[in-house]
Amino acid sequence: MPKTKTKAFYIPSVDDLLRAGAQFGHSTQRWHPAFKPFIYKRRANIYIINVEKTIAYLKKAAEALYKMLDADPDLDIVIVGTKKQAQEYVKELGEKYGLFYVDRKWPAGLLTNFEKVQESIERLLQLKERYIRQKYQLTKKELLDIKRKIERLERKFGGLTFMRKLPDLIIIIDTKREEVALSEARKLGIPTIAIVDSNSDPRLVDYPIPMNDDARRALGVVLETFKKIFEEKRGDKLLKLREKFNEHLKELEKKIDQEFGILREAAEGKKEETKETVEVVRVKAYTPLEELGLSSNVVERLKLAGISSVEELLRRSPEEIKAIRGIGRKTAEKIISLLKEYESRH
Repeated sequence: MPKTKTKAFYIPSVDDLLRAGAQFGHSTQRWHPAFKPFIYKRRANIYIINVEKTIAYLKKAAEALYKMLDADPDLDIVIVGTKKQAQEYVKELGEKYGLFYVDRKWPAGLLTNFEKVQESIERLLQLKERYIRQKYQLTKKELLDIKRKIERLERKFGGLTFMRKLPDLIIIIDTKREEVALSEARKLGIPTIAIVDSNSDPRLVDYPIPMNDDARRALGVVLETFKKIFEEKRGDKLLKLREKFNEHLKELEKKIDQEFGILREAAEGKKEETKETVEVVRVKAYTPLEELGLSSNVVERLKLAGISSVEELLRRSPEEIKAIRGIGRKTAEKIISLLKEYESRH
């Protein structure tokens, strides 16, 4: 049977879905009564899903997605799929087409407590910068601690970086497994497109796609429809943000490496060739922020802003110091006053 073309995207045929195993639902003991309209028949204690209805509902979902992207190509979309069969597809769609994605455990409160989660997302970006800025200043143990924090946050929020507001659409693979994500989206009125198996309630989804959500090949067949839409209609705003940040990290690392190289050359020029002497010269080039008499909380805020020594702080103008996130006006004025005292002593 030929594929059915709708606008600029394709809907898979009945044969495509049958060959991929999209028709196999869960056992008759594990089904949701609301799924009954999508069941073709019962066979060997397994419900067989009517794939003609899969196609009809996939078409509705695809048309809705096409229309949304036609109105705004840079729509904020989150795609969620944490089961093994879905993880690869979710990450691929997220990375290739500029979607936010969750391919591991859904961070509870991602939508309903977004401001708190956003702090963790921002902290991930800040720690990546800090790791580079301080890689020649901190001990191996301190660097390892930062690296572990980055890895932990990356696992939870890596696919959500640069997410500044609640999404406009959520795409979910397996509403039973991702019931927390679906519940949060419904609570906030965020539209949903979801692949729904026979053990779930399709009424909870704005655009349900009834089919087997455990068959990897079937997921690939259906998600191909979305890929075609993204290829034509998706904007590149998020992709550019990711690319720009990665380039920033590369340039920053290059700059830090060059600065450290200059310090080493200066040390070698004085014929201080032993590792211990070079370390002393390097450490002396940076004065810890604590020597200004700042509290540990203020020091942490400054380090998150990429300022790890008094010398770096001295290179900032009063306006730049006042603009540092998490530093209040009074604290900024105190820092400026302490810097003046420090300069007068040195």
